[in-house]
Amino acid sequence: MIFIWVCIIFFGLLGIGGAVMSVITGKDKMTKYGGAIACLLVAGMICFGLHWWLYDTESGERAQKNFKSQTSGGLYRIVKVYDMQGEQIAEYKGKFDVAEDHLDGVTKIKFDADGKRHIIYSSTGTVIIDEIGEEKDD
Repeated sequence: MIFIWVCIIFFGLLGIGGAVMSVITGKDKMTKYGGAIACLLVAGMICFGLHWWLYDTESGERAQKNFKSQTSGGLYRIVKVYDMQGEQIAEYKGKFDVAEDHLDGVTKIKFDADGKRHIIYSSTGTVIIDEIGEEKDD
């Protein structure tokens, strides 16, 4: 998310800089103001597109949620682990970040809860991870 804002600021400043340079170095009115308008329009479209992606698309919202999870110690979640027969064998509640890796058809889910590292290989059962929004005592 910070990267997107850095890009928005960068392209905005680049557009303004290009417009100023066009006005300073242009030989006639068309070159000066046409180049300035073109720089500002292109930079504006890029900034608008980045802003639109970040706030108006699901992938942008997921990127924001991932950023929040990674920078604030995670999100409040409940992780439930079931064996192959569907019996619940473990449950973890708390605020934590979840990482997953996929290798050779096996998904490895890793997180820290209650001060301990948990690694679950989902090839031996089912793992359900729900965000609960805030800590709840159920």
